[in-house]
Amino acid sequence: MNRYADEKKYQKALETLDESYEDTVQFFSEPTEAHVHIRTTNVLERLNGEVRKREKRYAYFQISNLHFA
Repeated sequence: MNRYADEKKYQKALETLDESYEDTVQFFSEPTEAHVHIRTTNVLERLNGEVRKREKRYAYFQISNLHFA
């Protein structure tokens, strides 16, 4: 990281790497058997991302004055 510290175009990427390094290392410090269970959350994150993408696309998900009785 020190190699690119002075280059402006890499500043944001270096900050992100620096902030998330501990979280990344935590994954690898867990037992190997736990990796399968930890990685399965990516499926849920992907699903939630798809729902959010479609909510933005379709206006009928964004009806703010809809009331359920």
